[in-house]
Amino acid sequence: GLVAQGYRDRLESRSDQRRLTPVIITVQRLTQSVVVIVGISIILVHLGFNISIIAALLIVAGLIISFGAQDILTDFISGFIILIDQPFRVGDSILIKELNTRGTVLEIGPRSTQIRTGDNREVIVPNSRIGQSQVINYTYPDSRFRAQTDIGVAYGTDPEEMRNVIEGTV
Repeated sequence: GLVAQGYRDRLESRSDQRRLTPVIITVQRLTQSVVVIVGISIILVHLGFNISIIAALLIVAGLIISFGAQDILTDFISGFIILIDQPFRVGDSILIKELNTRGTVLEIGPRSTQIRTGDNREVIVPNSRIGQSQVINYTYPDSRFRAQTDIGVAYGTDPEEMRNVIEGTV
């Protein structure tokens, strides 16, 4: 905890702190879990228990659980990759092509990402689906972007008059 807090304090900008906090928390939790497991193992060996049998049982149980929770584990691994690689950040406007989902990123979690669509709906997308899809980030590296719309015009319409109408509307 102290190392993680010290690292966060050394980050220069608030955006770096906000961007890296989920990664730091994930690494911190993994490290704490490893320390607890190693500590319990040392205590059990010191008390005279045969830890190899317990370790074998834990490995078998872990394999059974991992096969049963394969989708959840895939989501967590994809979420960790998204947090480290950061193809998009909270507040970015993105399009997930294969899912045909467009909106603003509200939250990036370890299992899923929350997106607010243009019609003000909140969509929760599993990170594994995002990892398998092409993601277009409209606001990175520049927050300005253009929108493209197809407009149908009747045959015989004067193109210059149509251009004036569209420009006036925009």
